[in-house]
Amino acid sequence: ETVDYVEYKFRNKNLLNQHFEKHGKDMGFADAKAYEKAASDVVNNKSALHKTEEEDGDDIYYVESTNEFVVVSTDGYLRTYFNPDRGLDYFNRQ
Repeated sequence: ETVDYVEYKFRNKNLLNQHFEKHGKDMGFADAKAYEKAASDVVNNKSALHKTEEEDGDDIYYVESTNEFVVVSTDGYLRTYFNPDRGLDYFNRQ
């Protein structure tokens, strides 16, 4: 059974650019569009760990092999995407 790829986006261009400046450049992405696409890929990755944050109900995704961490808002927008310093521990503490 194949699940269709769902494309996730930041809520607006300003937020996308802020997060790209803060995280994306250090992660090696050439531009904000590539950064946004990679975040969407994490959410669609079947091997990603997933849980719901207790405080606000956001969806949290983490790919251990690549140390990629993504948060998706309750209404389906990317909130952040970065490589956490403490990896799995960081995911577990959310």
